[in-house]
This record gives sequence, structure tokens and C-alpha cells, in this order.
Amino acid sequence: MGESTIYRHTCEIEVYIKPPMLHHGIGKNLIDCLMRGLNAHYIPKCAVDFRMDPDEIPRHDGGGARLLSHILVSFAYFAENEQDWKWFGEWLSRDFLFEQQGNLKGIGRKGQNDRPVNLATFVFDTKLM
Repeated sequence: MGESTIYRHTCEIEVYIKPPMLHHGIGKNLIDCLMRGLNAHYIPKCAVDFRMDPDEIPRHDGGGARLLSHILVSFAYFAENEQDWKWFGEWLSRDFLFEQQGNLKGIGRKGQNDRPVNLATFVFDTKLM
């Protein structure tokens, strides 16, 4: 990506949690750590402290290497599970100030039964911090 690309100040994050581990705070902590690394003005909300091995070469810092204007999160969900998308959107909005920008219905299919999959997109505007 060069200086002239339209998405040079935008990034997309993806977090995958195994279904049995949902609703245990894992996603919240992962997104919190990612936001801390992507936005120099972000104030961490969780008690998890990201630490590196002091003997390793530092590969992580508290954001700011590239000034981002927007952080995107895409959430794929089975079409019949609308409650998952609604819960996720409310959680992402309430806890991290993301705003839903779109919901693509029937964008894909997955599984042995070829179940339809929708894709919801959420955006965080770093200028809100």
C-alpha cells in the first residue's frame, strides 16, 4: 500500500472465537488489545495487560506508527441467527463505539446444508477519541 491508496488510513480487524468459548470475555479482551495497538488515543477498558517477553525484539507498541482514520470489523453470521448479529452490533457499539455501516444479506453459503450467510460491517472513527 502506498501513500496514494484510498485505504491507507483504514484497517480491518478480525477476531475468531470458538463457539464454546463465546461470552467469556475473550473477544472483548482481544478487541481491546487490538484497539490499543491501532489507536494511540485509545484508553484500554480491560484488565488484561499485553506484555512482551523482555528478551525479544519489540514488535508491538501502543499505536501511532500509522495514523488511522477508521477501523473496520466484519461479522459473518448465519442468516437464521439474526439475534447473533443484533447482539454483536449492540455490544460493539456500547463497549467500543463502533457504528454499523451495512448488512449484506445472503452474501455467502456455508456448511453441509449450504446455509446462507450474511455479513454485517461496523466502523470505528478514530477521530471520536
